[in-house]
This record gives sequence, C-alpha cells and structure tokens, in this order.
Amino acid sequence: MSAVPLYNPFLPEFRRDPYPVYAAIRAKEPVHRFAGFRGEQWLLVRYRDVRSLLADARFRVDDLPEQMATKAALAGTNFDRLIACIKHWLFFRDPPDHDVVRRLFSRDLSPGGVEHHRALVLNIVDALLDQALLQGSWDLIRDLAHPLPTLVMAALQGIPAAEMPLVVEWSRRLFGVLVPPQPLDSYRRMDEVVHDFVRFFAPHVAKARAESPRNLLGLLTRAEADGQLDEAGVYAFAIMLFSVGQETTENLIGNGMLGLLRHPDQADMLRNDVGLCADAVDEMLRYDTPVQGVARLSTEPVMIDDIVIPAGARVNFSLGAANRDPVQFQDPDRFLIQRTERSKLPFGAGIHFCLGAHLARLQAECVVQRLFERAPDIRLHASEFEWRESVLLRGIKALPVVTSPIPKRVAAQ
Repeated sequence: MSAVPLYNPFLPEFRRDPYPVYAAIRAKEPVHRFAGFRGEQWLLVRYRDVRSLLADARFRVDDLPEQMATKAALAGTNFDRLIACIKHWLFFRDPPDHDVVRRLFSRDLSPGGVEHHRALVLNIVDALLDQALLQGSWDLIRDLAHPLPTLVMAALQGIPAAEMPLVVEWSRRLFGVLVPPQPLDSYRRMDEVVHDFVRFFAPHVAKARAESPRNLLGLLTRAEADGQLDEAGVYAFAIMLFSVGQETTENLIGNGMLGLLRHPDQADMLRNDVGLCADAVDEMLRYDTPVQGVARLSTEPVMIDDIVIPAGARVNFSLGAANRDPVQFQDPDRFLIQRTERSKLPFGAGIHFCLGAHLARLQAECVVQRLFERAPDIRLHASEFEWRESVLLRGIKALPVVTSPIPKRVAAQ
C-alpha cells in the first residue's frame, strides 16, 4: 500500500491543483496528522467531519492574536495597533462577544438584506464592463473581479469611489495577517496599514456619527452610541469589511469563471439561459472554493473514527477537500451547474459561518449574469494560470479572456 502523500500547501504544484492530494489523503488517512510551521497539526478532509465538527463547541477559534503578541515580545517589538484591530474580528472571537457583534450585521448582511443591493451591484458591474468590453482582450481579474468588491463595500459604507485605490492596496496587505506564517517586517507594515486605515476612516466615522446614515458605517456608529461597540470596535469592523471581503469575492469570481469556461458545455447552458446564474455560483463555490480551509483549536480530546485528537491541538478543516468528497458529491471533479447536491461548506459552518457570504454570492451572481448577457461569446485567452501564494485562500493572479469588442454606447444600453 502506498504511503499517504505529503501535505504541504506551500508547494507550487499543490497551489496549482491541491485536489489530487486531498483525494489521496482522504482515501488513506482522512484524519491526517502532519508537521506544520506551528508544530504538529491535524487535517480533516471528509465532508461529514468538516460539516459536523465546524459547528462543534469542542473547537474554539484560532489564537493568532496571542501568537502574534508572543512573537513580537520575543523580538523586542510590537504590532499593538494590528493586534488590537484583528482581536475585534469575528475570526478570533468566541461567544458571547462573537454573538453580540454578529447580531449587529444579522439584518443588513442576511440574504434578504443584501438582495436590496442587487441593482446597485449590477450598476457597478455594468460600469466596469463598459470599459472592459471595449478592449476585446482583457483581464477579468484586473478589470472586473478586483475592483468590484471594494467599490461595492465603499457604496455600502457611504464612502466615495474616488477614494478607493489606496484602500484596495491596504485591504490586500492587511488580509495577509490571516495567512501565516508572516515575517516580522510584514507584521510591521500591516501595523502601519491599520494606522493609515484609521486616519482614512476618521472623517467618514465622524460624519456617520453626526448624520446616522442608513448604511454599514452608520450601523457601526449607532452601535457605538448604544454602547454595543467602543470606538476601536467601530474602526476595526469598518476595516474588516473591506479587508476580508476583497480577497474572498475576487477569488470566488476568478476561480468560478475559470472553472466555468474550462467546461464549455456548462458555459453554453448559461448562454442559453442566464437564469441559471445562481446555480452556477453555487457550483463555483463548491468546485474551487476561494476559502480552502479554516483553523480551530480543540478544547478537549475529540475522537474521530478510532483516532483521538488531543486537547489543545491545531486542527485544519479543509473546505476545499470536503467540497470534492465523492461520498457527498457524485463525480466531484466535474463542474456541473445543475448538480442536485449543493454544498453547505463554501463559507464554513456553525456560528463562524462567513459574515459576508451572501454579499459575495450576490456579487458573483451579478457578474455571471451580466457577462453572459453582454458578452456571451466570452472565452479563455490562456491555458496556464499563476496562483496566489496563500495557504488559506485559493485564487489566480490574472484571468485573460476574449470577448467581441462592443462600442460603449451600445454596451451601456
């Protein structure tokens, strides 16, 4: 019997295609122990394990802020602004603090809440396509998937789009805090980014306090006035909404369109019926999910099959592997828009289900809809793609496509 393959998410070949490795591990050792940069860790790859245990109270959120503080102390430095900011983020909060904050956004970022913004998102997609479709040959990441989430979040927080170029770069840098390991210099740069973000947001927060607008920044300042958040929390969550939503949504659109266009028969289905765009996004999320995994810490021994994961262990829940589990999904390595089995795992599970999941899905639906309405002949303009260097997120750096050039005055109608 062959050995279990090496699990090393830093290898270039793994970044290109992790799914054969996941499949081999699932077949031979689905509760997989491996040596990581933080010492011994565990990897779970079956759908049933990931789905049930992500909602299990025996696992708590990652202790990254504490790890960073220890690293800074040992180096004789500090990243106090960075640590203070991310400690507010929902990734690192357990109940009851987690529940209080999540309730703040429960209406605005619910499926019904984000649906109110569909027309807004479609207008932003159309404006980006007005420029992209003039070119004929263009980059779907650079020209559409990359700017879209920041422009949408700016609108939802009441911030002028003209101020967004710096915010996009800050968001990308700051998201790196969720992708360890990071050198000390990276943490120092992120600490400066938090400082820049707070200075940027200060006049917008002051305006929201004065006017209490019906947008997300107004929601945060009203929560501050009610005593549910302190000032640091207002800034931390305003920053989080930009930093976390940018990468996830961009990669959802990029990975999803790559998977779709690599399956021409499925793209043809959308050309014939754009009403299938919501189903297509469901399959995009399952087939090549942008969030490949989440980490948790066990608070007590947990038995899976006949294996005991000890208390205090770092456990990696592989969403990417679970979404290709053949026990759960028939023919899991094929992209099938009309698949009957839908995954409940693209954005995690349990109380830490991704806060912005519905907004990310809405943006992807709007992109797919408008692309196949306005550029139904869209096709790939490359056969090889460069993947981002991340163990948490999966995404391509560029997605060259070709469409029939359309005059702006016609395309915008």
